[in-house]
Amino acid sequence: MLKPRKELSPEEIAKLRSESQLDLSSAVDEFPDVSEQTVGMARFLNDAPGFRGIFKQRFCDFLVHEVDMNGDVVHLTSFDLPVDPADASSSSSSSSSSSSSAPAAPSPAEGEAKLSALVGADSAKRFHLWRMKEVEKAELFKEAKAAQRAKNQRQREKEMAERKKTKDEAEAKARGEDVPKQEESDTKKEAMEEDDEDDKIDLSLIKHVPFIFEGSLDKTQRTALHQLVRTYWPNVFTDLTEKPEAHASTASGNSTATLTGDQRVVRAVLADAVNAKGKQRRAARDSVAEDDDLPTNPFNKRNVWPKERPDYLRFVLHKENKDTMDAISNLSKFMNISQKNFSYAGTKDKRAATTQWVCMYHTRAERIKQHVDQEIAKGFSNYRVGNFSYVNEGLKLGDLKGNRFTLVLRYVDVEEAVSEPVLKSLSARGFINYYGMQRFGTSNIPTSAIGHALLTENWKRAVALILMPRKNERRDVTAAREYFMETRDAQGTLDIMPVWMSTERLILQTMLKQGPNAFVNAIQLIPRNMRLMYVHAYQSLIWNKMVSARLSELDAGGPVAGDLVLKQGQAALPDELLLLEDDRLSSAFVNEKPGRKDRDDKKDEKEKEKEDKKDARAAKDQAFKTDLKERVHILTQVSV
Repeated sequence: MLKPRKELSPEEIAKLRSESQLDLSSAVDEFPDVSEQTVGMARFLNDAPGFRGIFKQRFCDFLVHEVDMNGDVVHLTSFDLPVDPADASSSSSSSSSSSSSAPAAPSPAEGEAKLSALVGADSAKRFHLWRMKEVEKAELFKEAKAAQRAKNQRQREKEMAERKKTKDEAEAKARGEDVPKQEESDTKKEAMEEDDEDDKIDLSLIKHVPFIFEGSLDKTQRTALHQLVRTYWPNVFTDLTEKPEAHASTASGNSTATLTGDQRVVRAVLADAVNAKGKQRRAARDSVAEDDDLPTNPFNKRNVWPKERPDYLRFVLHKENKDTMDAISNLSKFMNISQKNFSYAGTKDKRAATTQWVCMYHTRAERIKQHVDQEIAKGFSNYRVGNFSYVNEGLKLGDLKGNRFTLVLRYVDVEEAVSEPVLKSLSARGFINYYGMQRFGTSNIPTSAIGHALLTENWKRAVALILMPRKNERRDVTAAREYFMETRDAQGTLDIMPVWMSTERLILQTMLKQGPNAFVNAIQLIPRNMRLMYVHAYQSLIWNKMVSARLSELDAGGPVAGDLVLKQGQAALPDELLLLEDDRLSSAFVNEKPGRKDRDDKKDEKEKEKEDKKDARAAKDQAFKTDLKERVHILTQVSV
């Protein structure tokens, strides 16, 4: 069902359009439908007529397994949780301490006695009462937070059930069946649950207050107090703050006064004290993944990740009929973790069963496994996670050697006389390694055009290409794009733009907050991986056009002068690539292609001195790099 459009008067539309510098109409008909020819795939390695079949009729007809940097094919083989280095270190240290002659844990009674001797019995008693009250508040906050999470989970389940019910009703109506009405008992139960929400604790009402050790303490006494609290009450943090009267004097105008030791006192705060309205919760939510097991320091506003545990959780993501970025977006949304915490080597096809490595920053394996297991139990998840481990570094785009594909062709109707030469050519000569259609999108506006706009820093054109209407999209998306094209109304477009159109919504939100022409800021707010996808699409277009031009103008049967070849069995390292020369072409067709050693031997025959040989090779490499840069500069002028 399409959401209703916001009705604007002609004067309002004219005002919005006059304020915007975007010109969407001029580019609507600029691009033809994306096809193999328009993205550079124009050549074949044989002249056979070919044959037809159905590819990816089912998503399981296309299996994609990532090949990591070690050359290993990625498979999901285990759902076991990893050994936590922090837990192992803790158990090791505890076992070693128990076996050694270390003293017993400090006694709270002993600590209170020492505290009384240091700050006085009255102050020690008030500290004890304050600590008990703060601990009670912290427990109450945890209970309220757990209740809030349970409420959010029930709300998500309710929304999913409502969507499923709506879908079932639509299917029943299409079949001409009667739609059963909701039972009265279910309605009463939902009403009671809504009434119960009023009894929930307001987290903003839970206020934590610090404790001030009153009295004059010199530097030695303050140091002893810090050490005493740290030893006997590790869940309490202490620091120095100014006395109330000292604060009043500086606030009254003596701002240049320097605080002396007598003007400062020791302040204590419970480690679990979290103000629901403070910056601490926002910092913990936005910068670091939440983890109930992490102690919190209220002074430095950061969650403490154990030093013994590596920073990244690495796991295998197996998904079916789902785009990589959609799967990451779902995990991010339901786990309340920023997408910036996820990293992966590349996106995989949607209509396929794919397996790849993913890394998450400062997230425990138990948390993501519990979430995915819950989704599986409800029948809503079409992805699995496993093969967990903790590693020191995350992943970047391109951190893979490739992908291994398993394809199924269905309904192939061809005679052997036609298929046999095709299969023989495929076996003997392989195929042209073009970038496929998924790299350029499914609409008439290719992602390579957006990448070209980004590379040329034409931010206005990039925003226009992302927002303008296009073919082959859902009706609700098309309606939102056409509304924006007609009115330039960012708020009205946001109201009807589907929530899963994250890139478009980010741009519209930026326009709403920073003005209709904040193109640079809008582009910068797009996730980096998505921006790189646009740029990589343009690089793929250049590659496809370059390969087609190479096969059209030069020999398609083997390497020619100027080609880069690789010795058989070697990894594709830059220093092992060989630039073929005219007098080396005949040897390039044998299985053992000439490599660096052969080239060095030939140079040794011509040059007697070792230093001269190095200089000649350096000059040749520099000339090749200069020539390659000139070629790349020319290729960047290729029309999109």
